[in-house]
Formats: sequence, C-alpha cells, structure tokens
Amino acid sequence: MSSLKVLTLCRVRLNGSPLDEGWSELSNLKELNLSENGFNVTLPSCFGYLTSIRLLDLSLNQFIGNLALFLLIILTTLEYLFLSYNHFEIPPSFCLIFQPFKA
Repeated sequence: MSSLKVLTLCRVRLNGSPLDEGWSELSNLKELNLSENGFNVTLPSCFGYLTSIRLLDLSLNQFIGNLALFLLIILTTLEYLFLSYNHFEIPPSFCLIFQPFKA
C-alpha cells in the first residue's frame, strides 16, 4: 500500500467517519477523492499522515466543524482542495485566505 499514488472512493456510499487506521501507510499518496459519500463528522486528524498529497477532494459530503489549521500546515504539498457542499465553519483567521477574487 505504501506505493499507492491515487485512491478514489467517490460515490461508493461510505458514511460515518473515514477509518482512523492505515493512513500512515499511504504516505506517498498524491490524490485522494472521497467525494459524494455520506461522511458526517469532523475531518479526522489521520489526514495529517498524507504528507505527499497534492489533490484532496472531500466535496459533496456532510463533513462538519471548523476547518482544522493542520490541514493547511501539515499538508504543505496540497495544490487542489475541494470542500464544497459540506457543513464546515470557516475560522475567522481563514477569512483572508478565502476572500473572493476581485478583477
């Protein structure tokens, strides 16, 4: 599993919480797509093990809570982050990051 680069579990009707175990073995994972499932919990801290991740798609779920700052700090290789259609709260410290683009 340590050589796995792409993991797509899109639309497979997963729900509850992503497993907390086994993520440390996926340290070379570049793309993770968990979109269009039924996750309804806060983002698990185990995503911090994904130190090589470039694309993370969590859209179209029901994740809740504040976006953890570790997501932006630990996942320094992250290039694409999809979070739409969830129930996240944006911490005030993120307001500068998430300002709409003005032409």
